[in-house]
Amino acid sequence: LSRDWDNLREQLDDMVAMLEQETDYREEARFQQLARRTLAPLADIVVPRVHAGLCTPRVLVTDLLRGQHLPDFLASAPTQEQRDARGRQIMAVGFRLYYGASLVYTDPHPGNFLFLPDGRLGVLDFGSCRELQGEDLEFVRLMERAYHGDAAAWETALRLGTRQPPDAPLGDEHRELIRRFADWLWEPIRHEGPFDLGREDYFPRGVALWTEFVRRRLTRSLPVNTWVNRNFIGLRALGYRLGARVDMRELYTAASSAAGRARP
Repeated sequence: LSRDWDNLREQLDDMVAMLEQETDYREEARFQQLARRTLAPLADIVVPRVHAGLCTPRVLVTDLLRGQHLPDFLASAPTQEQRDARGRQIMAVGFRLYYGASLVYTDPHPGNFLFLPDGRLGVLDFGSCRELQGEDLEFVRLMERAYHGDAAAWETALRLGTRQPPDAPLGDEHRELIRRFADWLWEPIRHEGPFDLGREDYFPRGVALWTEFVRRRLTRSLPVNTWVNRNFIGLRALGYRLGARVDMRELYTAASSAAGRARP
């Protein structure tokens, strides 16, 4: 179909593997148990307990949580303080799973979070998760070093993340778009103090940047980017709908420090 067919096929094969993984409830139970252990230090986050003895590849049995989904929460006219608190909880989940278990929660849509009456946040549905290892883990760690200003890591991550052949230069257009998208992702973490995720000039700008990759057919990518970006964009979409103000830098520092990966 194009000169990028080899890479497109690699990405599609990876999507097939992830979708098939979602149909195995024993695998989902394993992810849920891992997430429950990882998030246990956060007293205001709850992951339902798995009843492993009752689970099969086609049946998943967990504790039942009762609470509000996002639309009902918003309909209750929450205060800005309540919106901020819920946004902080949701962002903390993403940071902790990544740094505490190298786990990407790749389906953070509104139906997978429950706002419990006692103020805790319930997190559901761990069928779509990506455990980072091998070159996937190498890539995201290179990008983290790039965030901290490591120019060599940035160049290596660009080539690995776009699956460029060793003898093929990365075009200036592609390079610039990746830089702008990375800056958009990192903007809330670079910000000192609470960042307003509900700002009209933030989330829509990221969606527009992401659309540009497809419009310009700049789609060569390491397959894991599909799932990392679903996580990043999905969490920010929730923060946008909540209109939450969250100190993302504080959450990042706490999670990375707990994992022994803090940087100045």
